[in-house]
Amino acid sequence: MKNSVVRSLYLYIFALTGLAMTVIGCAIMLNTVLKQYVFTYSDESRKINQSYYVDKPVMEFNQNEIDVDTATKLAENGEVIGLTEDQIDSLNQWIEDYEEYRVQVKKNQELRSNVDYLKESRHESMSISLSIILVGLPLFIVHWSLIVKDRKKDSEK
Repeated sequence: MKNSVVRSLYLYIFALTGLAMTVIGCAIMLNTVLKQYVFTYSDESRKINQSYYVDKPVMEFNQNEIDVDTATKLAENGEVIGLTEDQIDSLNQWIEDYEEYRVQVKKNQELRSNVDYLKESRHESMSISLSIILVGLPLFIVHWSLIVKDRKKDSEK
């Protein structure tokens, strides 16, 4: 008797869990489809915010801030503002690294400009929904079929 109560409780809990996962997955998927075809304005802000702003790096020397343009001019002119040779070499190396960084940022911006973030977001949402459904639905079906089978056995007794 006690064993059948535990078994029934287990089956109902997992059937409910599977059903909940299926319902949640379907709701998320329906939401994505509605945004795509019915409420098309709901993602307008995402279309606008597709570009990113990149700050220009700042270097600090003796508690004073120097931006990249100033640092470049100082390095090109060989001017010294209380810097040692090692610091000047370090600054020159930083400028080279910064230029490489700028090239990489430009490449990334070009790649980003080709990405449809809204479409990417919808695909991500659909894949999450589908994975939840593919886990929840079999979980529900298996456990519910065991519940139905147990009920038939009980009614035959």
